[in-house]
Amino acid sequence: MSESNNARRVPQFLAELADVTARVISSRLEATSEQAAQVGMEVARTVSREFAGELLYVAKGTGLDTDDRDRALLQFYLANNRNIQATAKEFGLCVQQAYRRIRQLQAADAKDRQPPLFPDA
Repeated sequence: MSESNNARRVPQFLAELADVTARVISSRLEATSEQAAQVGMEVARTVSREFAGELLYVAKGTGLDTDDRDRALLQFYLANNRNIQATAKEFGLCVQQAYRRIRQLQAADAKDRQPPLFPDA
């Protein structure tokens, strides 16, 4: 199927967004490449409508990577009988950094699971 003149004028970012979305859908879901491409274009159109005319900055997402790493770190720590030395070595951290990240995750988890004793009035 050949591209239309309009399809060739799609801004590069939206075309790449559609392509990336299609690849993710194809790899994660049982969808044909045509279905994935259709959803990818739908996502690109939606993003275009939602953010039309805005100057966008796309962050590298290092915070997301760090969150994923920290959750894996906590799972490894708990699965290995709370062996902090092995955990720190596995994730390339010093022992103090590993302890700090584990404490922060456990505190956040406890806060999420435990309601406040005196809710705001």
